[in-house]
Amino acid sequence: MRKFFCFFVLFTFASILVFSQNVNILDYFPSKIGNSWTYANSSGRTVDIRTIRNVSERNGIMVYLMENESPGIGTTSTLFGNMNNRIVILVTRNILGQARENQPPMPILATIGQEWRYNARGDDIRFSTSRASCTVDEKIYNDCILVEEKIFHGNELIMIRKNYYARGIGLVLLTLQMSGEAESIYNKLINYKIN
Repeated sequence: MRKFFCFFVLFTFASILVFSQNVNILDYFPSKIGNSWTYANSSGRTVDIRTIRNVSERNGIMVYLMENESPGIGTTSTLFGNMNNRIVILVTRNILGQARENQPPMPILATIGQEWRYNARGDDIRFSTSRASCTVDEKIYNDCILVEEKIFHGNELIMIRKNYYARGIGLVLLTLQMSGEAESIYNKLINYKIN
C-alpha cells in the first residue's frame, strides 16, 4: 500500500510537471479576431460581452485587443499580451476612453503549478494556478486552469477571486469570496463563438 501511495504521488507530480511544460496557454485563451464570449451574473442577466477586435505584434510579443461591452453601461477595452506563455494585461481603457498602462504587465493566466505576486494600487495580489473542473448551469468543463487570486490589503485578506479557463473556450466562470462571506458566482459563460 505504501508503494502504491508513493507511486501515485510521484505520478501525479510528474503529470502536472509535464502538463505545465507542454501547454500552449493560447489553448485556454483563444485569441482569433471575432472570438466572443457572453457572460451573465448569478441571476442570469447579461453583464459582459467580450470580443477580440485585433491581433498584432508589438515589441516582439503577440497582443490581443479585447472589447468589453457592458449593456446599459458602456464599452471598455483591454490589451492583452502573451509573454513567456503567460497572458498579461498591458493596457486597460475605461468607459471614458482613459487608458492605464500596467507597469509591469499584470499576468492573469499561466500554466498549472505557477505562483506569482502583483501589487495593484497598494493591494498585494497573490496568484496561483492549478488544474480544475467546474460546472456552469449543469455544463461540466473538465479541462480547466484555475487561477486563484488572493487579494490582501496590508496583512488582511479581503477577497478571493477564482477564474476558470476551459481548454478551447477561455474564461467560463468567475467566482468571488469577500472576507468572511460565502463564495458566489460573479460571471458565468452563457454563450461563445470561437473562430
